[in-house]
Amino acid sequence: SIEKNDEMLEKSLLRVVDVEQDPKEIINYRLKLVNIYINKKDYKAAHVQTKAALSKDKGNLDALYYNAVVNNLLGNYEVAKNNMESATSTISSSDPKVTAKLYYELGFAYHKLRQFNKSEVAFEKANFGPFKLLILKLTPGYYQNLANSYVKIYDFKAAIDMLNTALEIDLEHPDSNQLLAEISIKSEHHPEKAISLYKKAINGQDDPQKAVRLYDTVIELLLSSEKYDDAIKLADECLSKTINARNILLMKSMALHKKGKTEEGLIILEQLVKDANLTPLEIVTYNFSSGLMYGSVKEIEKAREAFRKSNKGPFGNVSQYELEKLPPPQKKVIAKD
Repeated sequence: SIEKNDEMLEKSLLRVVDVEQDPKEIINYRLKLVNIYINKKDYKAAHVQTKAALSKDKGNLDALYYNAVVNNLLGNYEVAKNNMESATSTISSSDPKVTAKLYYELGFAYHKLRQFNKSEVAFEKANFGPFKLLILKLTPGYYQNLANSYVKIYDFKAAIDMLNTALEIDLEHPDSNQLLAEISIKSEHHPEKAISLYKKAINGQDDPQKAVRLYDTVIELLLSSEKYDDAIKLADECLSKTINARNILLMKSMALHKKGKTEEGLIILEQLVKDANLTPLEIVTYNFSSGLMYGSVKEIEKAREAFRKSNKGPFGNVSQYELEKLPPPQKKVIAKD
């Protein structure tokens, strides 16, 4: 297997590096070990090797690069920044095939250090080949897209967090400002009078479908204002009249989740995803919402499965974002006879 081959190569390289005398070869062997450890997500072991490689030659470009990669993975962004500032100041090539990876790690470190003006300059020089998509995921538009997906499942707090990140990168980003304004109107000025009038409209509405739409509007206002008990109460009132109002069920599940009753919210969603009449959009919406809730109660594999099912269409970016936040799958241990 690949894992067994890597293990054998690792042992072989560790033996060789102990007896090798040529500094260039030592660096080469250590960086091969770094790649093995990065693939295993053992970043601390990789860090040991990058530091050892740099001890042989502090100006070695490959050693500086891998040390920056590992430090970015470990969250040591200042170290990664210093490494890549050193590397990019001495490199003579202007070929993006050579330089893009260096400027990407530099830009990533700047981004994490909230030095967005500097990260933008670095990313302009890294915007090549496979780095284009990685850079896109660090733009305000990307975070606004994530926020929009959280709004669709009525998780307004998560949406606001994403929009705040987008606006840290670009304070004047139009779509982010607009969406934040729309959420703020609903959440900061809890429209008691409007809700009261909507309730009167519901009571006087004979058309069940129109009544559900009115309930939908009021419950969204209650959720955005963090009035979760009221949202649940009104959802139950609606569901007593229209049992299978699916969006009302979604809203109720989110209100329960926000109240700390996630297991109850999941029961609703688990029933919803079994509905044979769901549209493709509903399927990804309910699976994404389920993934968030499973993750919050540490049902990691169920969360992973739900996010994989929602990883398409309007929930593609946000599902991938949440998948990347989950811990890696547990390796199955095969018992030996």
